[in-house]
Amino acid sequence: MNLTLCLFAFRAYIEDGQAVNKKWLAWMKANVNEKISSAAATAVVGDSEGFLYVDTYPDLATWAAGKAKLETDEGKAVESGFEDVMNCSGNRLWALHATE
Repeated sequence: MNLTLCLFAFRAYIEDGQAVNKKWLAWMKANVNEKISSAAATAVVGDSEGFLYVDTYPDLATWAAGKAKLETDEGKAVESGFEDVMNCSGNRLWALHATE
């Protein structure tokens, strides 16, 4: 799971971010793996200035393939839309460990 912490750019809203993310996700599914998913998480309680993108990949190899594809000219063009609506301070790749 890849989590990216972002703040909206001036006069941008979650709908703007979701529109860009929809294009990104469609491109990733078409060019990397159909099993990639993505969602935006907003705060219900607490600091509501930022939001998270939560991208899930079926495995680490798929994540690495996606990173490589995003380094191409076409991948960079797909990601460039994010710059207009948000500022992201960083991301982390997480492994989930289920509690049973």
